[in-house]
Amino acid sequence: AVVRQAQGRPGDGVELVLALLGRMRTKGDGQAPQGLPMPLRLYAGLIAEMDQDPDLREAMRLAALLGRFFAPGLLARFWPRGQKALDDALARAVREQLLIQEGSGHSTRFSFSRPLLREAAVLSWLAADRTRTRARIERTRVRVGTVPLTPVAEKPEETANRMPLKELPSP
Repeated sequence: AVVRQAQGRPGDGVELVLALLGRMRTKGDGQAPQGLPMPLRLYAGLIAEMDQDPDLREAMRLAALLGRFFAPGLLARFWPRGQKALDDALARAVREQLLIQEGSGHSTRFSFSRPLLREAAVLSWLAADRTRTRARIERTRVRVGTVPLTPVAEKPEETANRMPLKELPSP
């Protein structure tokens, strides 16, 4: 689990192991803790990567609330500055290897290069602001039709052979 979360970065792995050992020592009952905490030094290091300029930091924080993958068009709906500033921030994030760009043109989407980086960006929000912004994002997704109509618990292969909900025959 540590190797998977560290994503090949030895310093991140060391911080996770130290935090895990500290947590096991303080727990005292000998059981392995559930999940890995984000150590403060690791969090500070990840945030420092995003803090290179205000536009980059804000783009990363907003993108983190959009999910693992996000379209630049959806991010632009919540971006408080101009399109050029957003394009520059995304280009810099790709250059700095904070984000990975997939596709081009209208099919462009981005993902975080490391899950811990996204987690740190989410944690950088105050809880009330995070909740409020996530609610705005979900309302926007429903309004523009980007929310799937199938329940989350269903597997994609179960829905592949079904007709869309609006075309179901009436009984």
